[in-house]
Amino acid sequence: MDFYKNKITTEFKVGIFTLIGILILFLSYAWFTEFINKSKYTEIMVRFTNAGNIEKGSDVTILGVKRGKVSDLKIERDSVILTVKVLLEEPLFENTDFIINEVGLMGDIQVEIKPGGGDKPLDLSSVQQGKRKPGMSALISEMSDVVMDLKIVIRELNRNDGILHTGRSIIDTSLIFVTELKYFFEHNSDNLAELSLKSAEVVTQLTEIINRNEANIDQGFDSMVQIMAEISLTLEELNRTSQSVRNLTDKVSSDSSTVNRLLSEEDLYFNLQRTVTRMDSLLLDIKKNPKKYFKFSVF
Repeated sequence: MDFYKNKITTEFKVGIFTLIGILILFLSYAWFTEFINKSKYTEIMVRFTNAGNIEKGSDVTILGVKRGKVSDLKIERDSVILTVKVLLEEPLFENTDFIINEVGLMGDIQVEIKPGGGDKPLDLSSVQQGKRKPGMSALISEMSDVVMDLKIVIRELNRNDGILHTGRSIIDTSLIFVTELKYFFEHNSDNLAELSLKSAEVVTQLTEIINRNEANIDQGFDSMVQIMAEISLTLEELNRTSQSVRNLTDKVSSDSSTVNRLLSEEDLYFNLQRTVTRMDSLLLDIKKNPKKYFKFSVF
């Protein structure tokens, strides 16, 4: 009886140890596998000004293919630094873009990596600069703003003094004008036809008059040309005369001219005037008393 009890106890202990061994083996395998996988992943730090509700464990894709996860995030004063672990099959080069993108209708957030086409490899030891791409929620918000603005515009258009009301008034006025114009043409069609015929007759008569008097018209034009030539010659003569008068005026107005000296020097002018007066008196005295100045003798 004791033998069977010991046997059961021994088997139980062996089973427990076996399970523990299997568990340890499984955990060791899992740890070793995770260690190996971790060694395959590359850790990259990316700075964003707005992380867009991203969380730890969010997917990281390269050209749309899932290649990693967001392992950590750190909030700083004016930015958020995400740590992503990515399985890189090819090295990344400069000008690589890191974009937080919203995918699907449910608004799932992921980090998208678009490899750049630079010549130098990307320095993965430094913090990269990322950006956020507006998603469906941002688009819906913008569409809501557009709808609100559209409602305001429609309300303004429907006002009594709005564009639609003014447009209707213009259309109504145009219709009234067209109706009156149509009425005018309908009731004055005969008069308009007669006016058209008379206008045609007048044009015909004018054409005949011009044809009959074409020679006279040409002669009149020739005469006009001759008259214009004579006027041109006369203007040239006037121009030359004006130039001569201008030269004479310049000479008279010059400081060395006698006329200018007579006009500008008062003493000379008064002396000349006094001399002329004396000459006049002498001539008068000679006329009155010629014997006083002339003696006649007869041989």
